[in-house]
Amino acid sequence: MIGWLFLIAQASSRGIITGYVFDAVSGEPLVGANVLIDSLRIGTATDLDGAYVLRVPPGVHTVQVSMLGYQTKQQKVTVRAGETRRLDFYLPQDVIEVEKVEVTARPLVEKEEVTTVRSLSLTEIQNLPATETPEDVLQKFSGVQVEGRAIHIRGGRGNEVALVVDGIPVRDPLSGSALTLELPTSALEELEALISGYQAEYGNAMSGVIRLNIREGGDRLSGRLRLRTDSPLLWVYKRNHLMDFSLEGPLPVRNLTFFSALRLEGNNTYLPYRDNLKSSLFGRTFPFAENTFSLVGKVTWHPTARWKFSLTHTYTGEVSQGYEYSRYDYPFAYRFPYRYMYHLEGYPVFNREGVSTILGIYRITSRSLTELRFSRFFSHLRLDVDGKHWTEYRPFDDVVDNIEGGEGGDGWFWDTGDAPFWHDHFSETFTGKLDWTWFFSSIHQFKTGLQLDWMNLQWLDIQYPWYYDPEGLGLNHDLFNVHTYTGAVYVQDRIHFAGMVAHVGLRLDGWAPGRFLEDAVVRRLQDPGLHPFVRSQFEQFLKEVPEIGGQRVRLYLSPRFGVSFPISDRDKFFFSYGRFSQLPDLKYVYTRLGDRTTSSYELFGNPALRPTLTVAYEAGFQHALDAYSVLEVNAYAKDIFNYPTAIRVPGIPPNPSFWMYVNSDYARSLGLELALSRRFDPHLSYRLEATVSQAKGRSSTAEDALFRPQERTLREEFLRWDRPWKLYAHVAYRTQEGERIAFLPDRFYAALSVSFMAGRRYTPVDSLGNRGERYSRVGPPWKRVDLTLSRDFRVSGRDLRIRLEVRNLFNWRNAYYVNPLTGKPYEPGDPLPPRAFEIAYLNPARYTEGRSVYVEASIRF
Repeated sequence: MIGWLFLIAQASSRGIITGYVFDAVSGEPLVGANVLIDSLRIGTATDLDGAYVLRVPPGVHTVQVSMLGYQTKQQKVTVRAGETRRLDFYLPQDVIEVEKVEVTARPLVEKEEVTTVRSLSLTEIQNLPATETPEDVLQKFSGVQVEGRAIHIRGGRGNEVALVVDGIPVRDPLSGSALTLELPTSALEELEALISGYQAEYGNAMSGVIRLNIREGGDRLSGRLRLRTDSPLLWVYKRNHLMDFSLEGPLPVRNLTFFSALRLEGNNTYLPYRDNLKSSLFGRTFPFAENTFSLVGKVTWHPTARWKFSLTHTYTGEVSQGYEYSRYDYPFAYRFPYRYMYHLEGYPVFNREGVSTILGIYRITSRSLTELRFSRFFSHLRLDVDGKHWTEYRPFDDVVDNIEGGEGGDGWFWDTGDAPFWHDHFSETFTGKLDWTWFFSSIHQFKTGLQLDWMNLQWLDIQYPWYYDPEGLGLNHDLFNVHTYTGAVYVQDRIHFAGMVAHVGLRLDGWAPGRFLEDAVVRRLQDPGLHPFVRSQFEQFLKEVPEIGGQRVRLYLSPRFGVSFPISDRDKFFFSYGRFSQLPDLKYVYTRLGDRTTSSYELFGNPALRPTLTVAYEAGFQHALDAYSVLEVNAYAKDIFNYPTAIRVPGIPPNPSFWMYVNSDYARSLGLELALSRRFDPHLSYRLEATVSQAKGRSSTAEDALFRPQERTLREEFLRWDRPWKLYAHVAYRTQEGERIAFLPDRFYAALSVSFMAGRRYTPVDSLGNRGERYSRVGPPWKRVDLTLSRDFRVSGRDLRIRLEVRNLFNWRNAYYVNPLTGKPYEPGDPLPPRAFEIAYLNPARYTEGRSVYVEASIRF
């Protein structure tokens, strides 16, 4: 019988190495063989089936197996957090040379993986430049494009990513944003991106899954303090300052440990900004243009070898004017509010907070692992001008000629009053999740699970609040509070057979929209004047969504399949297929269905919206060039259906036309990715990546037709974020302690990162104002070089690191906004398309940020 199998780490920040030890000639299991990882000083012995299991931290480990009368063998294996690695040994008999040792090469080809997985350990993340948040790390991967807070993976929209923290998905169901928790990378044991073909245990995500595993405390008290600034002379100039502190160690209970981290960052952006932002959500004034603070705490207890308990709590807050937000966070978010450039005190302050609490209970037996988790996740976003209540707003106006310096307005910039937006929404999600894994033979690893979510959602959106309304909510407003439920059940099997590894899974998701929606549909259908199109949509909802247990529940299936064929010890081919579904952002469903709603333009949610569906295929090949280098080639294709989009519904006179969300858009993307990487040997490492891709569809956002109805066509067009090609290189060199190479001191690290990619897409316009195909042209290429230099010192028994980081070393300014007539950035004197604003070249956001230099000091104690 298999003994002490595998996996407590599939739900923690550790991993498992498990396998069998056999006689190389007879194939019989060897009982009592010694299995040891000397560097960790842990070991075990094989059981009656020749099986063993070792619980290890993430990293590269050398496993040694020995037994009297047999040759001793070693293998190196890379283990990621929450991962189980299978490692079998076949020992030849050797009664004469019992001390003989055989060492195999470090496994660069991951034979267990049937899809593309990008992962970085904490050490790897800390060595990369500009990696303070998970999105900073993700944008360095091939197939990933990050714009602000939106993560586009292999051509998908920015709200198609699931963020999983310690096994629990966290997401704002109203906006679809996955990055509502701004966790510091210093709190992570590992970051893992599943960018295609992930297994059935993951749902409600169509493009990718980002797994973040929070660190566990060690067995001794230790900590780290890191300070970073781009202006050492703080009293002369301030722009960006960061403090990152972590502390971990044991608590006064046997096998009870803790980890905690605090991160504070203030940034005065390169764009025009306003500091001393007043926050109504947090009840105080913040000194920087962008303020971020986060707190992470985790307590872990191992009362016995079979049981583990963990409690993780994270809190993040952000206060800024939203330059980093996208329309996936809020429909009226801008990268930079150009029209308020001279009146930023009249533009809203974005306040966001995210709170997550996760209780985990894990039990391991000789044949299974049970993982039970309970969590609460709270996400809150508020926009208001200078902390004002909407009743205090003043109408905005253009009264100053900012261009010529004369009297009267210039027709473009707002000079007085408040922006016409006040918004507040929150989501509170309670989750119960049960996962059970059964390793019932050397061939099958079976896993099944159940997840239930209860959500409390509230949305209040007010536009032009100074206009009269009987309820005092302004010209356009929408208010709803709903309770809704989701659930899922899945089964999956990992099959090892004849050297092949296959993953097969099936997932069933369900969504109960709640009484608010059902009552709204019934109430509206009783209106004899209801528009026929709206009536057809509401009746479709009642027809398609069956009642289960007194609630209407929409069900959808997602099959998954993947297979890996190890061709040799150095080569692997893999293929995956999957159907991935995701609920529409719930604001598309509930918008303007309540009693307290009015608008000068009607935009209705639609209860009949179906989940969005992706059908994805991927094939890949990996080849280990030597013990340190590997070549990867991946090809993928995705078809995406049921995208929600706002369409115009002609009104029946005397009633005006209105807008409504329907499932009418689709998209498709395909690409080829190549990567050549080399791990430290121990001095040099590098990674070179090249991506060629294409993403086309009917529209880039659900509101495209609403904001640009004249550009709506029936043809496929390139999506706004599509970058046809991308090149990335990262080269690093280090020296070991006590080692001097040429002029380099010991414990020295140097790295260079180079990024070169296609520019942003734009719609060409000729001198007569005729518009070409939307997003058919690509702007000037983007290029950037980052340099990192660091040196470690030993000071009074403490490890001190001094680091210099130069971002955008050559001060290249990449074109964010492109003149559609010239295909280049707006510059004074350039020709402009008809009806264009002649002052477009004044927009400071038309270029990305230039060079910035940071000095950092960190000490471990």
